[in-house]
Amino acid sequence: MVRILAFFTDEDYREFDASYRQTSKWAKHHVKSMHVNYVPPQISALEEEYQRVNTWFKRIKQYSN
Repeated sequence: MVRILAFFTDEDYREFDASYRQTSKWAKHHVKSMHVNYVPPQISALEEEYQRVNTWFKRIKQYSN
């Protein structure tokens, strides 16, 4: 797995971080603030994010070859 890190680029990290931020917005949090209303994502948004992560993962996995 360390071999993958040698190929991991800034762009790989930015894509991961952007996806993580997006999906974190969709998760219910332990903070029960009345100012934050939980709104689940649309199915189309979930599908888009899944495709983005799946493409990213396939690319990263190739680094181990």
